[in-house]
Amino acid sequence: GLPVVDVLGLVPGSGFPLVHVDDTAIGAMAFEHLSARGFRNFACCGIAGENWSRQRSRAFLDRARATDSSPRLLETSPALQSGIPWEQRQNRLASWLAGLPKPIGLLVCSDQLGSDVLEACRRGGVAVPDEIAVVGVDNDEPLCEVCHPPLSSIWPDHAAVGYEAAALLDQMMSGESPPSVPQFIPPRTLIVRQSSDVLAVSDSAV
Repeated sequence: GLPVVDVLGLVPGSGFPLVHVDDTAIGAMAFEHLSARGFRNFACCGIAGENWSRQRSRAFLDRARATDSSPRLLETSPALQSGIPWEQRQNRLASWLAGLPKPIGLLVCSDQLGSDVLEACRRGGVAVPDEIAVVGVDNDEPLCEVCHPPLSSIWPDHAAVGYEAAALLDQMMSGESPPSVPQFIPPRTLIVRQSSDVLAVSDSAV
């Protein structure tokens, strides 16, 4: 009986009004950036079981299929990997990255996973951004800057989610009815750093 606003969206069908970042727009923004850089091969690395990761991946891959007949998807499972040594996980990731067609544009659904991907690229001898251009999500500035090379990242507008959710909660506390549809907040921008600052060229000599 109390006014409630959901800002995470982790439980679909909960019945609470939802204010959330627009994960579909995030996936689309990543594709547009990599496509504009000349990439025609695309891949996505996400986290299994997380609906926000799935929505970002789906939006990215749906657009990629217009130019890439078989975009790749790898989903990691933190629960399944918890008992696997870090070195072994990195070697598996490096093997997957090395097997991708080059050059390729890669969306990583969170910056935290992005740092692992860049480390795995070094292990596999894959040049970033020349062979794989990498884009993360969240614009976690300290993490993005400490990555090697620095990680390009989409900046979701989490602050706007907070403001809009607070405004909606205030309206509900004043007796107004909640909206019947979710409110999705578009991302602010994509911060380009070295990991995707490249023009894709299929000729390795060039």
